[in-house]
Amino acid sequence: MKDACSKYRSQLIEAAEGNAGPEVLAHLAECPKCSAIVSRTIQILSAAKGFWESAPSDLVTRAKSLMPETRRYLTGRRLDWGQVAGARGPQEEFQVLVGDEDVSVRVMASPRPNGWAVMGRVPDEQWVVEAQSPVTVDGSLFEFEVQTLADSAFDLVGLESILQIPPLSELIDNDTK
Repeated sequence: MKDACSKYRSQLIEAAEGNAGPEVLAHLAECPKCSAIVSRTIQILSAAKGFWESAPSDLVTRAKSLMPETRRYLTGRRLDWGQVAGARGPQEEFQVLVGDEDVSVRVMASPRPNGWAVMGRVPDEQWVVEAQSPVTVDGSLFEFEVQTLADSAFDLVGLESILQIPPLSELIDNDTK
């Protein structure tokens, strides 16, 4: 009898799903062991088809707040020493490429009557800019104003990473070091 069982073993799940051929059904009528396996499999499949309900959204939010942050924090640095284009001091417009190995952004600073406009382009539409000043976004372009370059630090927040950009004053001061 064991030889016959091994012949049908791979077809028992199909039998539990109602897709058994006549040969398998004949074996199940004769073999109580295989019939018991099919009966247990039918019970498991029935339980798996049970009613599932989504958790309330406030409960999901509270559970997420207990989970640790999964984003990587990256610290932006100057990627190219030659990128301060035409900057002869903190009174002229300049650009600098900052980031890390995974993500980078070209940031431009332009003088304004009450400080500086900091502008750039996010790597793609999933990234968000967070700064101490209000940020204006137009498509992938962002801009915010600061009183001094020391106030120009900001974060690029992505789905898996947060790139922390230091103040632009620190980045251009590196030219003299």
